[in-house]
Amino acid sequence: MKKPIIIIAIIIFVVIASIAGKVIYSNIYVSKVNEELEKAGLNPEDYEFDETASPEEIRRTITQHEINKTLLEMGISPDEVDLSSIDFTGFDTKEIYDLIYKEAVKQKTQQQTNQQESEGSETATTPSSSSQTTAYRCVADPAVATRGYIVIHGAGGPDSSETIIKSAVSADPSYGGFLYFTYDANQETLSVITPRFVSEYNAFAAQGYDEIIIYGQSAGGVIVSYAASQLGAYPKVEIHTLASPINGYKFGSASEQIAQQFTGLNKEIGLGIDSYAKPPSNITVYHHKTVDDQTLRSFCGSYASLCSPSVIQDNNVPGSSEYKYPNDTHESIINTVVASTLSCRK
Repeated sequence: MKKPIIIIAIIIFVVIASIAGKVIYSNIYVSKVNEELEKAGLNPEDYEFDETASPEEIRRTITQHEINKTLLEMGISPDEVDLSSIDFTGFDTKEIYDLIYKEAVKQKTQQQTNQQESEGSETATTPSSSSQTTAYRCVADPAVATRGYIVIHGAGGPDSSETIIKSAVSADPSYGGFLYFTYDANQETLSVITPRFVSEYNAFAAQGYDEIIIYGQSAGGVIVSYAASQLGAYPKVEIHTLASPINGYKFGSASEQIAQQFTGLNKEIGLGIDSYAKPPSNITVYHHKTVDDQTLRSFCGSYASLCSPSVIQDNNVPGSSEYKYPNDTHESIINTVVASTLSCRK
């Protein structure tokens, strides 16, 4: 277990002072400093000190390194928060963590307020047509005679979206079939869910569709993003992820605390998702993302105010496109995207 930063600094200061009155980097000096770092539970390779570094400079370097690591564990870049006005001397690790947390929340809240005010100003002065250039545009292939639709629900399990989406897509003149893929996010992991999904997809695709549209709701988008590279070279496939935590909650040791309350796929998402493999050329992936998603934030528990929905959704499948929906919630984006993807297929 790591010692409080201030104690580490004092130990190193005493060791250095006992070696030499003047700070001169000799072999024994480096050896002693590294030894004390290791005793404190720190990795000497994480630190690079100038050969004339004073004890105070070493203390500041170690303290700043630990502060940066704490911020990253919260999912915050050290560049996003200014802690230069806070004197951490005399505080233990928990006290320092609490100080960082409170100041980070304060500054992030202010940043969000400033951003909202700025966006409101831009909306009032910018022609509405300018925002349309980044919106998703539905383009249908007139050669498609039969089209199949697949829906993968979110981590909460099967819900009314099955009936709602099936009713909507059946209006497609080329509608040929519908598959609703289910799984248990608390009991099954990606290594179990993915091959089962691929198997059901293959059986569905074997019915001879010219095109298949797949909607991955929330965690369902993680599953289909992970499986995309395994879906084969035929037929033509469009994948649409909807407010999906495709990056997961990567907060270092904090993510482990978040993930402890979950099992299965939910825990994997809590710990963070690795990069996805690139799918074959017949598969096109679209990531439809919410902007201020309270549902995604809620899984962060006490870290909710620091959670960034944009970061949680920031792990695109190679070669994919992304679209953001500032006016939609985690739930409403489903109807918005389904309607958009059907607008050219009726």
